[in-house]
Amino acid sequence: MKRRALVALLGAGVPLAGCLGNSDATGEPGRQFTGSRPGECPVSRDYGVPLPDGVSVTEARSFVAGYEPKYVSDRLVDADGERASVGAEPSTTVRVVDAGDDRIVVGVETVWSVTVETENGEGVKDAVESARYYLDERVVRRTSDPDEDPVDGELVACVPA
Repeated sequence: MKRRALVALLGAGVPLAGCLGNSDATGEPGRQFTGSRPGECPVSRDYGVPLPDGVSVTEARSFVAGYEPKYVSDRLVDADGERASVGAEPSTTVRVVDAGDDRIVVGVETVWSVTVETENGEGVKDAVESARYYLDERVVRRTSDPDEDPVDGELVACVPA
């Protein structure tokens, strides 16, 4: 009888293997990283901005201040298929939203204007983007959705271990 109980107990653990470990800074299950980078984590954009060396407010602010204007210029300047040029480098304001021992959330607001050449001449379009970055010792994530937790945002980069 004891053997059946033991076999049942061991058998129940097999389907749960790997599902119970907390592997990220938020304590959420299922985000297991191995090696020096998460498995699905290539650097998504190479803008020449050095990755943070650690999880510090100074490093996080510096990374976001350098990365966000390049991200905006590359990804968000859109003239609906018409010829466009950025009038001036996007201007960013960076603030720390939340900081812990092993993670930081940084808020950033970027303002830019685009000169668009149309059939009727040139026009200037102004735009504003607000985003939050999540940084920990392993990853950098970005979201512009105010309802999304930054830890679930777009994977921006992996920090080498």
